[in-house]
Amino acid sequence: MRSVFHSSSPLIIDHTPPIIVNLAVTVDVRKLNESGIVDVREDITATWDVMEETSDISYCTCALGNVDYHMDKSSFDLIENLSKMAKSVMYNVQCILIFFSGRLSILDDISETRAAKSTDNCKWTGLNLPHGTSIFVTVKCVNTVELATTVSSSPVYIVLYKPSSTKAVLDIEPISENSKHEYFTGIATTLNVQSNKSCVLFNWDGFEYMSPLAGYSFELHDSHNQSFTGWKDAGYRTMVTKCGLSLSHGQAAVASVKARNTGDFWSDTISDSVRISVNAQLPTGMALSEINTFTAIKPVRS
Repeated sequence: MRSVFHSSSPLIIDHTPPIIVNLAVTVDVRKLNESGIVDVREDITATWDVMEETSDISYCTCALGNVDYHMDKSSFDLIENLSKMAKSVMYNVQCILIFFSGRLSILDDISETRAAKSTDNCKWTGLNLPHGTSIFVTVKCVNTVELATTVSSSPVYIVLYKPSSTKAVLDIEPISENSKHEYFTGIATTLNVQSNKSCVLFNWDGFEYMSPLAGYSFELHDSHNQSFTGWKDAGYRTMVTKCGLSLSHGQAAVASVKARNTGDFWSDTISDSVRISVNAQLPTGMALSEINTFTAIKPVRS
């Protein structure tokens, strides 16, 4: 005697996990004014595309934290286990908000578990994260045969303020043969002076930031703020040589630079100047210092 069983539908043999692509994280900063007190809240949205050629997608799980999944896999697995223990009814995407500090330590509070209704996005709203916080979003998608894929986003920074220019420095480097960076004028002062009337070379450094910079912009203008160039994008360069100018003897060229961070905040502007002088001459000889001298008198013997 034997028993034969027939399935009502074809069986699917699947050895490949889902493919997750195009994971993107956006941060929307909102300013709230409650009873005259201004507060800031952040909404974070993660979107992705998941592909499964053989089986269907069973569910996706996403978590928000400040440690990459690949750096702390055990913590993410433990979060998943907690989410499955939650008593609330979840949709097929579970969004979990747990902040790591090195290793995850506080695991009993899952009140921030969020539900989503699709397999391509998660959203956290009303967060209050400090400026400069770096976050990761980790997404795990599982198909109907329990094969899974996990990916993490690149770090995303919470940006609330502009970059600081307090310690930033901009220097114009004179570039003609009759130029000098420190020109002695007869008093205790130094000037940038050059005879080249068509090119200005300058570099900068020292903008302070708690989130990555998105680039710099520069402008050349005269001492009356009449622009020669308008504001130009410098990318990530920290040195620019601008030629094609038509400067005249005695005229000052002022270079100004400002930095922009990933939150689209611009720093204060820093500047330096150079004066055009076709008669400027390089100093020659050695520097002199005052020397105290005396006359030695030999004793006269009788």
